[in-house]
Amino acid sequence: MTEVSPLAIDLCCGRGGWCAGLLMEGWRVIGFDIVRPRTLPHGTLFVQQDVTTLSGAPWRGRVSLVVASPPCTEFSQMWRFARHRTPDPTAGMVLVRHCFRIAREVGAPYIIENVAGARPWFMPEFGPPTWQIGPYYFWGDQLVLQPMGDFRKRIWSYARDKTGARRRPRDTHAATFVRDPAERARIPFAIARAVGAQFHP
Repeated sequence: MTEVSPLAIDLCCGRGGWCAGLLMEGWRVIGFDIVRPRTLPHGTLFVQQDVTTLSGAPWRGRVSLVVASPPCTEFSQMWRFARHRTPDPTAGMVLVRHCFRIAREVGAPYIIENVAGARPWFMPEFGPPTWQIGPYYFWGDQLVLQPMGDFRKRIWSYARDKTGARRRPRDTHAATFVRDPAERARIPFAIARAVGAQFHP
């Protein structure tokens, strides 16, 4: 009899950073997002759906792990350097609350990731981050064996220096400038793989 691989769901899957690491560790992965990404790791099952309309109850007992990276745009500390609009963390929290709701309805281990700037908004409802790697902050179940590496966020800056080159704020953790927000938000492969290895039943 063929053994069936465990199933994970990735909410707000974006470009599939979580998916790539989980697939490598032998998971089946279903990614949910309101926008169909241009690319996803081979083997990912994709459902184009607004996660605010998704119920976790039908997945209870069928899903062994829930991961989510709701958009960090409204929480990012890069707003200190932007001038084109004002962030709206209250609006950003709407999707965050639904990710936590779905994870709890599923009743499986879950990990929800966001940025440092999200902490003041998450903590009153969900407590402090359970763990952290570099600029990545995680709520939910604890990762025991964390991967080693110099993990940095990618950024996009409209600011330029006198030569016309993009100006990198000195206190950012960013390694490179990337304009695509989905690409900037992608979870590093090593982190996703470590989570997949630990929570594989």
